[in-house]
Amino acid sequence: MQIMHLNKMKYEVLSFFQGMFTFYHQGYELATDFNHYKMDLQINIQNTRNRFEGTRSEVEDLMNKTKQNPKKHKRANLFAMEGYLYVQEK
Repeated sequence: MQIMHLNKMKYEVLSFFQGMFTFYHQGYELATDFNHYKMDLQINIQNTRNRFEGTRSEVEDLMNKTKQNPKKHKRANLFAMEGYLYVQEK
């Protein structure tokens, strides 16, 4: 009786390990299949970050110039375009 129970448990453990190995193998295959997508996404994110840093430094320089000499950078009329959207148009 105990021998049959042990044999049954062996098969259950074996099927459990087989399922785990299959699961991790499929995960590895998916990771290698999507590796090129991950690299492209990483490059796009890095390029976006670099453009953001460049734009931020330009805006900070412009803000510092305006703060140093506010009379020189006074608005010409009430309807002058201002803000970060205007800076990005230039």
